[in-house]
Amino acid sequence: MIEIILLNAIYIFSVFSMLPKCLHIYQLESYDCKKNYIWFKLNLNFVFYKYLLFDVILFFINYCFLLILSDLFFLIYFFILVLPCYFFISYYDEILKTKTHKKPLMFTNRIKRFTLIFLIFYLLIFNFLFIKYFSLNLLYCLLPLNFLLFSLIFVLSHFVSNIIEKTIAYCFISSAKKILRESNIITTIGITGSFGKTSVKNFMHTILSEKFNSLSTPKSYNTPMGVVKTIRENLNFQHKVFVVEMGADKKGDIHKLCEIVYPNMGVLTSIGKQHLNTFKSFENIIQTKSELSEFIKAISGIMVFNLDDKNVLDIYLKYSLKKYGVCIDINNHENFEQKRIFDNETILSAYNITLSEKGCKFDLLKNNEYFLTAESVLLGKHNILNILLAVAVAVELNLSKNEIITGIRKLKPIPNRLEIKKLANGATLIDNGFNSNPTSAQVSLEVLSLFNKKIKTIITPGLVELANEQYTENYLFGKSIAKVADTAIIVNNVNKNSLTAGLIDGGMEKDKILYFDNFNSSLINYLKTLSANNVVLIENDLPDNYK
Repeated sequence: MIEIILLNAIYIFSVFSMLPKCLHIYQLESYDCKKNYIWFKLNLNFVFYKYLLFDVILFFINYCFLLILSDLFFLIYFFILVLPCYFFISYYDEILKTKTHKKPLMFTNRIKRFTLIFLIFYLLIFNFLFIKYFSLNLLYCLLPLNFLLFSLIFVLSHFVSNIIEKTIAYCFISSAKKILRESNIITTIGITGSFGKTSVKNFMHTILSEKFNSLSTPKSYNTPMGVVKTIRENLNFQHKVFVVEMGADKKGDIHKLCEIVYPNMGVLTSIGKQHLNTFKSFENIIQTKSELSEFIKAISGIMVFNLDDKNVLDIYLKYSLKKYGVCIDINNHENFEQKRIFDNETILSAYNITLSEKGCKFDLLKNNEYFLTAESVLLGKHNILNILLAVAVAVELNLSKNEIITGIRKLKPIPNRLEIKKLANGATLIDNGFNSNPTSAQVSLEVLSLFNKKIKTIITPGLVELANEQYTENYLFGKSIAKVADTAIIVNNVNKNSLTAGLIDGGMEKDKILYFDNFNSSLINYLKTLSANNVVLIENDLPDNYK
């Protein structure tokens, strides 16, 4: 009995050497089994050489000693040599490295429920199958292969947990819908797009707050449960306007969000190549982003479109109900004829644009006639587009010109989205660490180019989640970097080869390309060597599920 308890303790201890790492990836990949499978395929070499190969070799060594040693000597060998070695390798990162995660594992109620389900299944299967049908010494020998049992039970726990979570989600969603129906909300605005969602949402909330008590989903909350949590915890009877960010990484996601909040206005910011690993094709991305306008059209609502995006423009032209279009300089627009303005559409555009490293100023035109002049500390032409998208909703909700101008002046950069920071040595840091895509990466380079009197450096791991287009897009990104930056720092190995090839072919000298494994102390020490004459762009800071 004591030996059985000891075996249980050893195996459970082994489980807890693997469980936090696996739960962390599971959470970062949105508790999605398909996404976790994709992660495993992409990181197969890392997992194999760092963990599996060692475990398989150790098992064969154990088995050989099991065959040649007596039971007593095998136990002595196991407890003196195998067990310390196995757990040292398993906990190597925790023992020898002080690793800080960009987004650490959060012990949410869902993670706690999953862990409980996992442990129940593990203990039942281990005690009623393995201990019952295998000799105890053989179980000692099999300890390094515990990852096989662990993996099987992890997948089984996912499916059981998923049923429970869907039941809980259904109850929470029903509760949120009821709260929303009984609220004093007069307008709900849904915002979707491949990028720009969070910025437009925050800008819109700030501007609309000049007239209305408005509520918006916080941070980057853009999933069904994030929206539901916002409603259940933050919505009250004083709120009149609800601004909802809507994210998606597969078809149907936007429609699900629409069925929760029933928006009567929609904003489509952009359509770009992002999350291709889960969308599978660019056509699927276009169809998914179209779900918002289709839903709004079905309830005779109002849509706002970014006409500078060719794919969004195509959807705009098909939308037959009341709509707003926004663009930079309608008079020189490549895709849109200014004369084509009908009774059910309004075009907002920017003119007399002044861009600098301190912000932007522009005249806002409504149907090609002067409407107002706006000033903001926000950087880049793309932020003028984001402002126009927010202003279109403000115009529809009858905010005055003064309210709109005041709201625009109050706009602040979104954290980790082209956020300007000053380092202790006086160097300027442009933090655009939030996940990037090919289009937004070009926008970042445009902002970097505004600092024309400074030495420009870009720090990037490149672009991810682009499926079979990843090498090509990062090669092109490297060529674009070479035209703007004086120095390039590539972190992580994910896109090292493609970025390097693009940088060199784009004309950057090899000695101007530096490499770091991650955003670690070595890179921080490098940044300390810079001066006030340097400007550094951090473009995309990969989360912990990228190796």
